[in-house]
Amino acid sequence: MTPNQRKDETLSILEDLLMAPLDGPVLLLLEDAHWSDQTTQTLIERLLKRIERERALVLITHRPELKTNWSDHPQATLITCKQIGREHCAALIRNVANRTRIDDLLIQEIVARSDGVPLFVEELTKAVLDLRSLAPNAVPLTLQDSLMARLDRLGRAKEIAQIASVIGRQFSYEMLEAIADASDSDLRAALARLRESGLIFEAGNDGMVYGH
Repeated sequence: MTPNQRKDETLSILEDLLMAPLDGPVLLLLEDAHWSDQTTQTLIERLLKRIERERALVLITHRPELKTNWSDHPQATLITCKQIGREHCAALIRNVANRTRIDDLLIQEIVARSDGVPLFVEELTKAVLDLRSLAPNAVPLTLQDSLMARLDRLGRAKEIAQIASVIGRQFSYEMLEAIADASDSDLRAALARLRESGLIFEAGNDGMVYGH
């Protein structure tokens, strides 16, 4: 088989696997498709051609900058998500803060800065909690300011996070250990602090760590 034939057969097998009904209709969720590669996007295109004859619902989320013709399919519907309202923002802030009491003025400031984007709401709230300052002027101006403020409080872990970010959104402990000038104990301590802060999370038991 030629490389193109192997690729086509592989995608065909994946189609059948993903669309195989077990106990009823298939629900297939794909998040953050704007980070997908060309092969993944080709697979999505093939799946969308099948939903006309399958008992399936395919839900794909992506940012507006991803330009595709997926919504041109007869069975596809493009839904543009709007910013969440002020009440929902406030509820999300209180949920992230958990047991920490946050003043209404501070909540209003976070709501105003986040512009109704859930990710911004969460990150700005976490930054304020990390700074241990409940004054309205403690809210970072941008998401980048929020991230840097959280990293600045992590000491040596900040440098490890910056090295890991060069590797990519996904990295292994072995690769990080090979390029970071740190002992095993220091590196594990830094990764533990990053996990506790919610900046990274670990998946599986193979030592793989993923950027959050």
